[in-house]
Amino acid sequence: MSLIYRLLPFLIFYLASYDQSLHAQSCQELESWTQVIENEFPSVKTKSPRSGSPVYNAIRFNLLSDKFFIPMFGKPFEKLGKLKKFAIAVKITKCKKKPKYPVSQRLDWYMWGVLNQEKAYNDAIKEVATIRELRKEFPVILNKINSPLVTYEDLEGFSNLVETEFQRLLPSEINRLEQAIEKQYAKASKNSIAQSLDSVNKEVDSFEKLHKIRIFDLVHKQMLSHLNDTDKRAFRDQLFTIETNTINNLLNQEELTFNVISKVKVQDYPKLNQAIFTFLGSWKPYLHVSSVQGFKKRYFELKTKIIGDNASYAGGLVIESETLETFKMNQDEVFRYTLSSDPRISKMLAIVNRTFKQFELVYLIEEISKIREEVMVSKIFSMKSFRTLQQNLNKIEEILTYPGLDEETIANTDFFIKKALSISDIICVKNMQTEHLKIIADFENIQHKKRYHLDNFKSQIRAYKTKYKDCDGHAGQEIYKLTIKLMETHAGRYF
Repeated sequence: MSLIYRLLPFLIFYLASYDQSLHAQSCQELESWTQVIENEFPSVKTKSPRSGSPVYNAIRFNLLSDKFFIPMFGKPFEKLGKLKKFAIAVKITKCKKKPKYPVSQRLDWYMWGVLNQEKAYNDAIKEVATIRELRKEFPVILNKINSPLVTYEDLEGFSNLVETEFQRLLPSEINRLEQAIEKQYAKASKNSIAQSLDSVNKEVDSFEKLHKIRIFDLVHKQMLSHLNDTDKRAFRDQLFTIETNTINNLLNQEELTFNVISKVKVQDYPKLNQAIFTFLGSWKPYLHVSSVQGFKKRYFELKTKIIGDNASYAGGLVIESETLETFKMNQDEVFRYTLSSDPRISKMLAIVNRTFKQFELVYLIEEISKIREEVMVSKIFSMKSFRTLQQNLNKIEEILTYPGLDEETIANTDFFIKKALSISDIICVKNMQTEHLKIIADFENIQHKKRYHLDNFKSQIRAYKTKYKDCDGHAGQEIYKLTIKLMETHAGRYF
């Protein structure tokens, strides 16, 4: 009994402390404490956040953070004893059962485990410590952001920090940092762009410098997005001036090349072609600029004059070509970069094109002669040769419509057309006769078969029609019709 009496004062003290803890905060105070944080997240009033979600964690750990927990409970969360934590949990449980205090139901959800489960409690301690350090660092970071010496690169680093670590803080705190960063971004961007422009402007005039100017907006797109429209226009006006000056200076250098190449003789026209090709390649992104267009025109006029003044020589280079391929290649080389609007060039082109058509006629006639010899002498009746004849005949018909061909050429061509038609008829007839005999043999074979697919037979008819469709209308017309009739009659008989 004496032991009980000795312990009684201590029991009374602990019971008193328990009672004080239990009633130190009213339900209304708990509601107000919670609402200060919830007001930062309006959506939670209509839908409770999912456990572990960013919103849930932000509310949960900010409630336990020094800034909000100490004013409410008098000491940091990690300094609470088990009795105090138990008292708070009991109080929250009692409050959430009263309809008058609906926020307490959500508070119970936010505080799940941190007051009575070791793992949840330890995790919360770590988060509270992190938030404590972030709030200590907050004014330091804010001062650095607002520093007049802050650079664009510094701000990118601070922005990344805000988007990651500082997301543990409340939206109002995050917004304060973001607004400060955005405000400084405009100044820093303006300074950085100005430095970049100055750096580009000081470079030696070159196409590499022009390239940097051309992609300046793309490279500095993010920085430009922080500027107002007035500042953007000012920078782009400066950029345009730098670009214009650079183009003019490079064109002055181009003048030296032009003066040298303008002295070439007609025999050296390939050198002029190469100079123009190089000019067009180097200036391709700027061919829309009037000064560059003017210089391009001068090059074309120079080439036109050299070729036009030496029409006989230039035309002879083309007309004396030995093959169709070299003819077209020489024509392209000689007349490339000339102005077709020049009367001398247009006249030369008319003569060259007409000569090419006659040259092409000769080539086609030679091809027909080769096939004729193949058929009449070697007795080779290839359907491939037949198709080549048909293609050549079609080309000849097209060429004969070209204006300016002489009558003798047309007359000679008519003779060879008749020869070609005769040869094609022979090829058709020979192949169709062979095929006709083969089909008859097939029909005889079918009579001894018990099974034969109609689809196979129809496919055979379609194949024959496709193979010899171009023969219909020539000398092979009768045998073509006869074979088709034979095949269709047998098809009807056996199926």
